[in-house]
Amino acid sequence: MEQATQSSGQQQNRQQAVYDIRNGGHYGASAALSAQGYAPVAELYTGAWSNVNQGLQGNSRDILTTYWQHIINHLETDNHDYKIHQLPLARIKKVMKADPEVKMISAEAPILFAKGCDIFITELTMRAWIHAEDNKRRTLQRSDIAAALAKSDMFDFLIDIVPREEATSHAKRSSQAGGAAVNNSIHMNHNSANDLEMVSARQRLTKVIGRLVSWS
Repeated sequence: MEQATQSSGQQQNRQQAVYDIRNGGHYGASAALSAQGYAPVAELYTGAWSNVNQGLQGNSRDILTTYWQHIINHLETDNHDYKIHQLPLARIKKVMKADPEVKMISAEAPILFAKGCDIFITELTMRAWIHAEDNKRRTLQRSDIAAALAKSDMFDFLIDIVPREEATSHAKRSSQAGGAAVNNSIHMNHNSANDLEMVSARQRLTKVIGRLVSWS
């Protein structure tokens, strides 16, 4: 945490960067800052923070570290409106109460869980989107999520829900296809297409997480 905070201080010494999620959401904002040279030094993310860029290289790694640096800055410095949440607190409380050992829940606990789930959904969407782009696709597939999970052991707890075999079988099918897939969005404006697909991808993954929560 100290190392990540030091990186934050180094970033602030430079001209203030603008993290603009209007173009492509968090992925677009992180990619833009990374391209401008604002990506934190990946080597600073060690220990408990090593999972931030685990399984990623080059530009993809820079995008994820830029996103996480934004999250750190946001949590440490911004004023937060705790009445606004991306996920329903009632559903989160229901899951927490499913544990028979949980007798009482403080008012702050569901808020922290909601924020944690929001960050988790965003990061996993970005990792899956990176895999989709690497395969020249504009549509996020279940196999992209499986491939993203396979690149980091911090997602091992999801192995029963999204088996790693899916990523392997998809890679084999892609290899056999010999690169025959065609980009259906070739006539679309690149930035507009990226915005729409990232929003759609995040909505799909949010629905998946919602189902997992309801099953619990």
